[in-house]
Amino acid sequence: MSIALLFIAATLAIVVYVFAKIADPSSEGVATRAELTQSLDPKKEWNVGVLLLRLGPVLAGFGLLGLIIQEWWDKLELRLLLIGMIVLITHIGAFVLMKFYADRKTTKIFAEALLIIGTFLIGGLLQTINQLTALNTGANLFGIGELTGIWFLIVLPIAYLSRSGWVMSVNTIIGLTWFSTYILTPEQKLSVNLASVFNLNTTDIYVNIGLYFVLPVLGSMILVLLYGYHQLKKHSQALDYNRTFYYLSGLLAYLSVGSLVFRGVVENFAFFQNTQDGFIADIILAFFTLGVFLVDYICKLVIKNYNINFLTPVIVLLAALIGPLIFGTSQIFIGFYFLEVIYIVWLLADFLRRDSHLAQILFYTFNAIQLFAISTNSESFNWFKLIVILGILMYASIIHYRNRALVFYVVFAGILSLMFKIFATGANSYLLIFGLGLVLMAFGLFYTQTRSKMLAEVGKSKEIENI
Repeated sequence: MSIALLFIAATLAIVVYVFAKIADPSSEGVATRAELTQSLDPKKEWNVGVLLLRLGPVLAGFGLLGLIIQEWWDKLELRLLLIGMIVLITHIGAFVLMKFYADRKTTKIFAEALLIIGTFLIGGLLQTINQLTALNTGANLFGIGELTGIWFLIVLPIAYLSRSGWVMSVNTIIGLTWFSTYILTPEQKLSVNLASVFNLNTTDIYVNIGLYFVLPVLGSMILVLLYGYHQLKKHSQALDYNRTFYYLSGLLAYLSVGSLVFRGVVENFAFFQNTQDGFIADIILAFFTLGVFLVDYICKLVIKNYNINFLTPVIVLLAALIGPLIFGTSQIFIGFYFLEVIYIVWLLADFLRRDSHLAQILFYTFNAIQLFAISTNSESFNWFKLIVILGILMYASIIHYRNRALVFYVVFAGILSLMFKIFATGANSYLLIFGLGLVLMAFGLFYTQTRSKMLAEVGKSKEIENI
């Protein structure tokens, strides 16, 4: 102990000595200050202040919250009142700082830190309401799907009103937790769910099936419209402040609708398992896809600066109405079964018309997974869906033949998926060879046709240069 005290005393003495020398008005002190000034170039050093001013308030806020509620945490009513008051005070304080001291960078960083604390406190408030309800009634008010969905939809306007990319990033994590519940069936509980990240301890994926269904439909429509709005305002530009919102809203839009489509396909695949029902499902899918394709085409011709992201929410709403109106709550997600092909059309249109790099990445990823899943399934009724998807891809790549990456993707993905499907359905050897021959001929003609257009354009450009 004595050695430790001596070490501390010596350290303090050295610190005092250094500061005294720097503050000394003598010539030696002036030289020391000049040397320090020359050695520190504020333009070249890494600004750790921004990081510290964000982490500091977050840690201080959580620490203070922990100290305050430690004594009353087991009393749910007091905890609910306390967290509710802190949520209200935190958000009011943050927005007051942003409103009246917006020109001060340090104040804005501190306000964002308060909003991040408030974001987590909202989740704690919802979880406390859930626990209090379970204590009084013996059942949760929300499952993890409803809880994270409400949490996400509350935080979303806060992120946009504050224009805070940090809050939007936190809300993206909440959104991913929410969407992950739709790739599970009720029997799977929370085995691969992200809810453990927030320590949301509930064993139910959902309690109220109606709320569990309505929340993602509403959320996905809002997110798609926000994504379309950012495109309309050209927020994808490199130096635009809203670029973070553009990418995150687009990602969440595709993932929210995609999770509904995934749930619709997985949950209702057995419903269309036999050949007759599968054929009926294919007919409905074909009419739905053709109808959307025609409406989209007409809108493209008639409406100036048309964006498919303003049509997509209408399609999502129509798909959502099919299940409850026809099947009730027994097959509530069934309408999204018929959006499997339309989802790829949406990605493709956004990628090719808007030059969306986000849609491009998601298209190549999701479409490859989709083609593999369909082509390796042995059910014969999936043939129709596979041909419809490949036909749409070929049509798009013929129109956009200058995009050679898309052309090559369609050629190789089409050949491989059709080969896998022929193998999966168990064709005999001669039929297999015959089928592969037809496939190679079809894609050979397709590739030759697009290449001829490219060569013709090159020839014309050379003629113009010679003139």
